[in-house]
Amino acid sequence: MALPTPLQAFSGVPKINTAPDKQTIVDGEKMTGAQALIRSLEDLGVEDVFGIPGGAILPVYHEIKDNTKFRFVLMRHEQAAGHAAEGYALATGKVGVCIVTSGPGATNVVTAIADANMDSVPMVAFTGNVPTPGLGKDSFQEAYIEGITMPITKHNFTVRKVEELADTMRAAFRIAQSGRKGPVLVDIPKDVTAAVCEFTPKQPEQIRTVTTYDEQQVKWAADIINAAKRPLVYFGGGVRSAASCQPLRDLIHKAEIPATYTLMAAGVVPYGDPMNIGMVGMHGCYTSNRAVADCDVLIALGTRFSDRVALNPKTFARNATIIQIDIDPSELGKNVDVDLAIAGDVCYVLSGMLPLIEEKKHPDWMKMIHEWQAPRIPAEVYGHVFTAQEKANLQDGKTLLVEGLKNNGQTFSSYLKVNPYSGQLQYFQENPNIRRDTSRRAAQADTAQGQQQEQKKGAKQAV
Repeated sequence: MALPTPLQAFSGVPKINTAPDKQTIVDGEKMTGAQALIRSLEDLGVEDVFGIPGGAILPVYHEIKDNTKFRFVLMRHEQAAGHAAEGYALATGKVGVCIVTSGPGATNVVTAIADANMDSVPMVAFTGNVPTPGLGKDSFQEAYIEGITMPITKHNFTVRKVEELADTMRAAFRIAQSGRKGPVLVDIPKDVTAAVCEFTPKQPEQIRTVTTYDEQQVKWAADIINAAKRPLVYFGGGVRSAASCQPLRDLIHKAEIPATYTLMAAGVVPYGDPMNIGMVGMHGCYTSNRAVADCDVLIALGTRFSDRVALNPKTFARNATIIQIDIDPSELGKNVDVDLAIAGDVCYVLSGMLPLIEEKKHPDWMKMIHEWQAPRIPAEVYGHVFTAQEKANLQDGKTLLVEGLKNNGQTFSSYLKVNPYSGQLQYFQENPNIRRDTSRRAAQADTAQGQQQEQKKGAKQAV
């Protein structure tokens, strides 16, 4: 018997318990810490929670069981709960929430927290812990999760008094969403969730957006961009996290500036946009990396010049004047030396810069870009010499089946197609234009196997 999928709640039929609450909570009424936690999640506008129960966090799950205000998704592992919360935050723009137990439950979610921290994803992880008298005594399933996660969170808390729980949760959500977004951990001993306090509801704090920036620096940046002959925009996940991506699109079209991006920023500029020249770096395309090497001005927006992009920081964009804009001042010039660093939200900085940017074209620069983007088809591959017609078909984006290819004395066939983003020739065992339906094939295989077994059974009976 197959186990139900842990993500069944996402199938369109949310598994929400519709039973009435055990107790209607009146503002100012005394309640347990677990009840206060659930009530605080409701007040903070949380709609989805991911997790898995355990002994130290059991009082909270007793309240989740009868909750009707948000959807709870039961996972099969704490790491999965953390990654689900992280993915939820990326997909919705809301704070991802996961609730796990103490010890191994808490340490299992560390990988997801570290990933959220690296990708600046707003997330709050609640962990249970042993009762406060047992903290620091190597109690059963105790882990000093506050210390473990200190390097990989924006902030973390250990709640030692039930009266502090609600305010701590509000602070956690504020920190996760403000400035450079990231994960926050709230560790709650079991006796805190079981203790009783008076709950005072509060409206969620308004998240303060960093709208200020150095206007003189922005003017200098605009002057540099206006004087550029081969400008290039290089943007990362910080643009996705900014108040809006539209100022970036306005900039690249107003001044005809090609744009390249990191994996975290894929999709910010539509793939069909003529200014989108593809992803940069180790896993990027030829055109983007060539543009970085040949540009004279590089405008880095919401990105940290990671080692996947700037493989050699000393030679990265060596011919360019580099302008870096980021909401996190600690990232400015951290990995690559820059000529002008501006601290601020990319949206507001670009909005202030756009009126200073001249409308212009860069025909020579765009001609170079287009030449790099042209499909690069070799004269021959694995002993097959391309005809003029075959080259023309490949350049038009068509798929070509080539037989009789030779490699190490072996003869094979392959489908060939040019990657539209990299211009590189790709090889496929199956026609890439035909979508593989693995589920249908698996069902057909099972049916065929079943028929074979029935035939064998009938043959034995006949004998």
